[in-house]
Amino acid sequence: MNRLKTIGSKVLLLLSIFLFSGAMAQDKITITSIEKIDIVSETGSFYPVLNNKGDFICYSSYTNKGLYLYDFSTKKSIEISPITNLCTNVLFSDSDDTMYFSEKDILKKGDKILKSYNLNSGELSTIEEKKGENEKSWWEDFISIFTEDVDESTLNIEALKLGYFDYPYVQLEKGKIVLVEDGSNKALNPAGVQYYLNPVLSPDSKNISAQAVGKSAFVYNIDTKDYINIDTLEAVEWVSNSILIGMISEDDGHTVTKSTIVSYNLNSKEYTQILNDSIKGIYPKYSPKAGKIVCHTPDGEIYTITIELK
Repeated sequence: MNRLKTIGSKVLLLLSIFLFSGAMAQDKITITSIEKIDIVSETGSFYPVLNNKGDFICYSSYTNKGLYLYDFSTKKSIEISPITNLCTNVLFSDSDDTMYFSEKDILKKGDKILKSYNLNSGELSTIEEKKGENEKSWWEDFISIFTEDVDESTLNIEALKLGYFDYPYVQLEKGKIVLVEDGSNKALNPAGVQYYLNPVLSPDSKNISAQAVGKSAFVYNIDTKDYINIDTLEAVEWVSNSILIGMISEDDGHTVTKSTIVSYNLNSKEYTQILNDSIKGIYPKYSPKAGKIVCHTPDGEIYTITIELK
């Protein structure tokens, strides 16, 4: 009987090792294809965002004026909004039938409009309009603000469900990282700086990635408070619980002179180049359902990168 128990234990151990190695197999990113998207635009195409299925790209112009939607099936673009926008203000619904975005009229300080665009019917709707700086809309509680002067707002998709949202999530409040958990707000300052950019929760909601202004990007574990520095990585996005993507760039103070898209493995602490240096990809965005990364270049070209996690 003891021998049978020993054999059984060994089988369970081997099975555990096999299952663990299978989980670790999701630790590697493989590039299957890279495609340049031919979008006709006089001012170039910038800050692209893929929808969940990967059949639409929303993008802006060089001056961030206007919001456009590219349809892969027709290979044509339509203008969604003529107002100044950043595509960080764009989110697609889980069902992919609606695109939400905010408009900010720079000529009327404080005026913001939350809108939706139906990808099936082409219907454009105004959800709510905010007038003036002292008036606060319900959805603005879920908008990330960097500083009063520099508005890098990012809509939280859950806020667009008319007040219903899931915990936890992170947002910026005038440059500060705030973790919202079970209805309570908790300010975090893991890097000991005054301002942060782009805080994002990992898929399992255990870690936060962000950019510390004046320092580098990092990953912060909410429970253990472990802090992992990610050197010069910018515009960080989660691909899985252990893999992030971002860009490593250089500039002359005015324009990007060198940039590459890379992935970073939290387990092995290794960087892997995803896009050739000659393309100079910047600001990557990942669409999990489509399995694609989208980015643009300083010259206004858009590329999609299809990946597999193994």
